[in-house]
Amino acid sequence: MENIFGGLIEFDNQKQFDDFIDSLDNEHALKIIEVAFKYGLNNGLYSMEEVHCLYKCLSKLKENENNIEANNLRDDDNHGDIG
Repeated sequence: MENIFGGLIEFDNQKQFDDFIDSLDNEHALKIIEVAFKYGLNNGLYSMEEVHCLYKCLSKLKENENNIEANNLRDDDNHGDIG
């Protein structure tokens, strides 16, 4: 069993970990960053100011990701044509 961030994320083996990293998308990348922050916070790695800064950065990245997803859902029919 492989794990990262003190066991917060586990993989059955090295290949599963490598496959996960190789196929990483934006959503999973943000989740990994969240877990890394949690791990660092739980282990006293960050000051309160640093945690606040990291939280704001992560929130901004998530906001930008949500805006990109919303823009991709736009209606492609910009001429009002039906059918």
